[in-house]
Amino acid sequence: MKTCLEVHFVYQSEDKSLAVIAVMVNEGEANPALAPVVEKKLTVGQKEKLAQPIDIQALMPKEMARFRLNGSLTTPPCSENVAWTIFKSPIQASKAQIAAIEEMEGKNNRPTQPLNHRDVEVEQ
Repeated sequence: MKTCLEVHFVYQSEDKSLAVIAVMVNEGEANPALAPVVEKKLTVGQKEKLAQPIDIQALMPKEMARFRLNGSLTTPPCSENVAWTIFKSPIQASKAQIAAIEEMEGKNNRPTQPLNHRDVEVEQ
């Protein structure tokens, strides 16, 4: 599935295990939930205070169908044993929002990786 952007919410438990929730983003209507990020022009890796909080719930798709699998991080060191939840339905962001986020982050997509005998569960 190729989309304009992919939003990752990365969680680390006390035992250091990782879980990632991934939401795909297609070009469409402006997304008010992305405004705090776009307006601040965040710098990747920097801690910054936002003028308003990000409503994470508003960044979730209305359709809750999703895929689950054990995989790896998408950035070095690409560690394994990451519990992934990937929402099937994308959310929307405007062309300007997408451009602003790409300007902050750059194009950093990792090539699609082999499934390596991983089981993928589909949840409705």
